[in-house]
Amino acid sequence: MDIFSRILDFDLSATDTFAIALIASGMITCFFGYRLFKVVLAITGFVTGGALAWTVLTAAGYGQWVTIAGTLLAALVGGVAMFSLFFAGVFLFGCAMGLLMAIVVLSAIGSELNVVAVSIFALVNGLVTLWFRKVLVVASTALTGAWSVLSGVAYFVGDLDLVGALAKPELLRTQGGLYYAVLALWLLLGISGIAIQMRTQRKRNKWAI
Repeated sequence: MDIFSRILDFDLSATDTFAIALIASGMITCFFGYRLFKVVLAITGFVTGGALAWTVLTAAGYGQWVTIAGTLLAALVGGVAMFSLFFAGVFLFGCAMGLLMAIVVLSAIGSELNVVAVSIFALVNGLVTLWFRKVLVVASTALTGAWSVLSGVAYFVGDLDLVGALAKPELLRTQGGLYYAVLALWLLLGISGIAIQMRTQRKRNKWAI
């Protein structure tokens, strides 16, 4: 049974739902992160809240309409909450970019996760993003969005856990050629997102944040 059939039949597992949420929010974040930053925050909260509610309600065995209503309610609450946390959102996207950069470096050298060092680097990057919002919001949304998309796609097409790799970056290095393919795709998608966002803002000649 393919993924589309499982969606229509309300037969999604927790990981199915989460993977779909990663792909959907990642695409929007990667290519429209700066221009629609508040909207991206709202969509991120909407998708995350809805995905979590869908997972919980379907696992609990609730009926179709209860599941739909509960999912929509949780999605709306999540969307409104994220929309209202503008500067927190800027800071968190900066932290996320710092985390990904640290993970890539650690995986390249085959090192285990150093929680303290990575946390400090992510927090510093979040603070720097607050100061240089114009450029770093573009970079952080594009790169985190690209990783989100690849994480969701990797779940459906292979057996590579890019979400779990955030906690154990050394495992990526053991994937051999697949590791380099993922890294290349991430950089390609992320740089494409940065280029598209920068070109869009340059044409509009309007930097909103």
